[in-house]
Amino acid sequence: MATSTGTAPYLIGSETFHTSYKVVGNLKGGKRPVVIIHGGPGLTFAYMIPHANLFKTHGIPVILYDQLGGGLSSSLKDKHPEFIKPALFVAELDSLVKHLGIDHDFDIIAQSWGVTLAVEYVAKHRPLGLKHLVLTDGSASYPLWREGLANLRKQWPQDFQDILNRHEKDGTIDAPEYQQATMKFYQKHILNLKEWPPETLESMGQMHKDPTVYNALIGANEFNMTGSLKDWSVIPLLGSVKCPTLVINGVDDEVPDICVEPLFHGIKNARWVTFGASSHMPFWEEPEKYTRIVGDFLTDAGGIRAQSLIARIFQLFKFIVKTILLRFGLYPPT
Repeated sequence: MATSTGTAPYLIGSETFHTSYKVVGNLKGGKRPVVIIHGGPGLTFAYMIPHANLFKTHGIPVILYDQLGGGLSSSLKDKHPEFIKPALFVAELDSLVKHLGIDHDFDIIAQSWGVTLAVEYVAKHRPLGLKHLVLTDGSASYPLWREGLANLRKQWPQDFQDILNRHEKDGTIDAPEYQQATMKFYQKHILNLKEWPPETLESMGQMHKDPTVYNALIGANEFNMTGSLKDWSVIPLLGSVKCPTLVINGVDDEVPDICVEPLFHGIKNARWVTFGASSHMPFWEEPEKYTRIVGDFLTDAGGIRAQSLIARIFQLFKFIVKTILLRFGLYPPT
């Protein structure tokens, strides 16, 4: 595959930052490109590399980039948490799109925290050139995500819950016992593979090495949110999204249906797909199916622009039933 790399300057006041990016394919080849927005916050684009397959299968040029504070982009280690807010990354995305000269015609795939970033970007900048939006494994609000995580924890054995609760109460979340327990949770609800791909380990390793962005926006971990995203919600902004949108999560996702449902119902022209053998990274867990569904959506293959009314009603019914079962403790444990 033809690839190229570069950096895009990003001016804030009198200070210039640089956004590192990689392009798979040719931006001048006549095909609409897609910008990949990674999660974290504070990860790198390395773990999102399976999206490069969209160029192989559908001829779509793919743009991956490291958000500020991660990977090869400018460090934010010396910045106060007040500087590291969603607006910073929204403006960075807008700057990158314009730097690459694609603002007249492009798509976006956003994953996890990237979903927040993508919706904020659409609401603020109203990009006329944005043709399709894919929102993968992201919550419509962080209070909803906290509720979803709490529901998932209740599905685990009581001794597992006791370990998490005890260390969180005692302020000892760095203890090996707590770290081992959270890793078990992640192996079920973030990436359900026997061996994690090197790209995911690389991306997470870099975030752990420099957790500046994660700490500012999330906090110590997702079970103990203290960062600026703690009470954040994009639900009021969803009416701003006018382009065809594909909403994705996994059946064992740490972002369960309760977090995703508002995206589906709040965006008029949306389709929702839940991957039945995936958690938080279906592009690693079901790569061929994921690439086919996303690629077909971005190229409008098979009339996939929006779900039928019957399908939307079914999704709503499924969500209501699951919510009722969770409230009465009847939802089956994982």
